[in-house]
Amino acid sequence: MAVQVPSMPLRARRQVRWRFTADQYLALCDTGFIPPDQHTELIEGEIFVVPTPGPLHASCQMALTRLFMAREGDRFVVWTENAVRLGDDSVVRPDVALLRPEPNEYCLRVPNVSDVLLAVEVANTSLSHDRRRKLPLYARHGVPEVWLVSLPERRLEVHRDPHGRRYREMMVHGDGERVAPMCAPAVAVDVGNVLRVRFREGGG
Repeated sequence: MAVQVPSMPLRARRQVRWRFTADQYLALCDTGFIPPDQHTELIEGEIFVVPTPGPLHASCQMALTRLFMAREGDRFVVWTENAVRLGDDSVVRPDVALLRPEPNEYCLRVPNVSDVLLAVEVANTSLSHDRRRKLPLYARHGVPEVWLVSLPERRLEVHRDPHGRRYREMMVHGDGERVAPMCAPAVAVDVGNVLRVRFREGGG
């Protein structure tokens, strides 16, 4: 017997959104339903496609990764563009994250919010998305520290002390300054190097 699907106005159909749990999203990734080369994130039940980073974004990410891996690497795990689970409805992929050491080095499970010491988002074309969606998400789940590297504005924002959907402390750093994460105060980051200032200005 044929099943009749109720008709739905076009406007209503356009407003329908598929929502997923973190478990469902991770299963879609594991089974290949979401192609591994498709960079996606789950934010409060919705799947977002993340644009492929340009060379400036990639160079900034590389600079941070190299610095963190070279300094006090035994105190944290450097996690680059890999999944982090935030509660039951979100799975994000920070450009760089510092995680608590784990005996199996996260080969048996996806890290969750309690593992995150620092999340770093490098923003160029994604600046609005990172500010409006990801920062409040990190705060809501209690990530203790988030760095937002704003390449268009040439500044590095340090967000600390999550409360509700915002961070109560925000500091802005620029070229010529240094900043260290709370979890590794001896690891001083040259902000100008992270922002790639000398390369953008044609220096050697």
